[in-house]
Amino acid sequence: MHLEEIIGDIKLESDRLECKAFLNRDDILGWLKSIAGFANA
Repeated sequence: MHLEEIIGDIKLESDRLECKAFLNRDDILGWLKSIAGFANA
């Protein structure tokens, strides 16, 4: 099941919000980049 199916017409991404479609548990560097981007915002 995808997030779009659950929430319907709600806007998922904008210049202030980003939703991930899936979580890649093996991509530690990707996690760190997301956390750093969130902390910098």
